[in-house]
Amino acid sequence: MKLNCIIIDDEQLAGKLIQTYCEKVDALEVLGTFQNPLKALEFLQKKKVDLIFLDIQMPEISGVDFFKSLIDRPMVIFTTAYDQFAVKGFELDAVDYLLKPFSFDRFLVAVQKALKKKMAFHSPSLSEGGPLKIKVRADHKVYFLLPDNILFIESQQEYVVYHMNTKKILALGSLKSLERSLPDQFCRTHKSYIVNLDKVNVVEGNMLVVGTHKIPIGNTFRTEVHKSLSL
Repeated sequence: MKLNCIIIDDEQLAGKLIQTYCEKVDALEVLGTFQNPLKALEFLQKKKVDLIFLDIQMPEISGVDFFKSLIDRPMVIFTTAYDQFAVKGFELDAVDYLLKPFSFDRFLVAVQKALKKKMAFHSPSLSEGGPLKIKVRADHKVYFLLPDNILFIESQQEYVVYHMNTKKILALGSLKSLERSLPDQFCRTHKSYIVNLDKVNVVEGNMLVVGTHKIPIGNTFRTEVHKSLSL
């Protein structure tokens, strides 16, 4: 398993050190290093990233405010020389918090946490001799959901809601991370929705009717949705 990551730190030397650490870890692939968080934001709007190494104290915008501004939030490891920011970091469900200067060993601990989190949340699980099930952690429980029982999945800030016929499950996560792990019958139709195409009853203009729900088709996703539905 590899984690695609970017580094955001206004201090060039600090960014280079993190990149050097990343290059020693086979599980990490650095897609970019940014001193300007606004440039990083442009990059994130075009590329999918699993993990951000994010400095908190930056002149243009704090790392905390930057992370809050993201719609689909990847995992984040905060880095800073100011330990008073630690609580803020964990309030945003940070994977870890690295106080500068940190050693390679301490860096590895944080990376291991990120790898475990990626594996734990929303990873499809094939039970021996049984059907594919989607593992979801929510409400201090682990749910094993059959894909056919899921109508659609809705984004709600840093959470996702699994809509089924008889219930809903609210879990921490993002649609961006789910896209990589769900079976082929699921398709991103909108920035806020992934739909089980097997459950689509009607296509009505820019809307999909799924049971009693109407799900919008975003302009960005229209071509792929039409292709998947053979329209």
